[in-house]
Amino acid sequence: MIANDPELLQVNQFSESLYFPAPHGVHSVFCDTISALQAMPGLNLGVNQWWRDGVLHIHTVGPASLIKMINHRGPVLVSAHLATHSLLGSLAGARMYTAAWSAYLDRFYSQADAILAVSEEVRSELLSRGIRKPVHVVHNGVDLTVFKSSPSARQASRKALGVGQDERVVLCVAQLQPRKCPHIFVECARKFPDVKFVWVGESLFGPISASRAEIRSLMAGAPRNLHFTGGLPREDVSQWCRVADVFLFPSHHETFGLAILEAAASGLPIITRRLPVYDDIFGEPGIDRLTAEDIPDFIDQLDYLLSSAEARQRFGQRSLSVASSYGSEVIAKDLVKVYEQI
Repeated sequence: MIANDPELLQVNQFSESLYFPAPHGVHSVFCDTISALQAMPGLNLGVNQWWRDGVLHIHTVGPASLIKMINHRGPVLVSAHLATHSLLGSLAGARMYTAAWSAYLDRFYSQADAILAVSEEVRSELLSRGIRKPVHVVHNGVDLTVFKSSPSARQASRKALGVGQDERVVLCVAQLQPRKCPHIFVECARKFPDVKFVWVGESLFGPISASRAEIRSLMAGAPRNLHFTGGLPREDVSQWCRVADVFLFPSHHETFGLAILEAAASGLPIITRRLPVYDDIFGEPGIDRLTAEDIPDFIDQLDYLLSSAEARQRFGQRSLSVASSYGSEVIAKDLVKVYEQI
């Protein structure tokens, strides 16, 4: 494609995740968005380039992104993956600089011509904070082919990861931080000693992660049937999704929940916290997924799924139905509509 071809819509996808560590969800969305847009006709797509014109679509909120926005001459969009309270329970001492972080986010989002909120909850927060730029809700998407499962793929993944064909597996994919509630996962593992529990993820901020010592102590005292893999490439995450029988996600705060969507794309029955943010994304509680509020609730819902193959199949089919609406190609079409509007 020719960069200055007037027939092409010129769009630059920019993310600091290629230079600095970014949460798994943000980087995955960035990569899937690029892949999907590359298949769209009529686009001249750049990735982390320094164009001064065309549409600039920012995915991360660091200083390099802000500099890029300030110096850009064309329209600017920002995907709002983070809320003002996203650092609480993620970074040590976050309450001490919440006000500064909030002020920075307000300034950052106000530099854009339009904002793409990943959920209605994020949109509501942005508006409540006085953001006056147009805010569109464009959910995160997922490359369904990456997480697609089948009996043969499940068998192959189990063999590759050393999991017995008849072994039951409960999975969580999340950063190791207090707001993800790993203590609930540990207690569930303790309650079901004959089931293999796997937590995929690590502490994103290393030594300055929130409650790092407490998390390490929790891991050290976990039962033997619980395995912490640490951070893994997405290909390995998808393998664990194909291996698992149930996806249990106890986090008490999310702006979207991409890991849930990835698990749903593998046809896993889902157990989540009762959070309003999920309702317009992952369907109706009790119909499309199971929900819980405290440790006894999670144990009860897990016991129900582990003891009923019919329930696992039924909720797994509901998960596939939900995920089908969030294929990356569907999200790409929504993005192009917004690009054209601005």
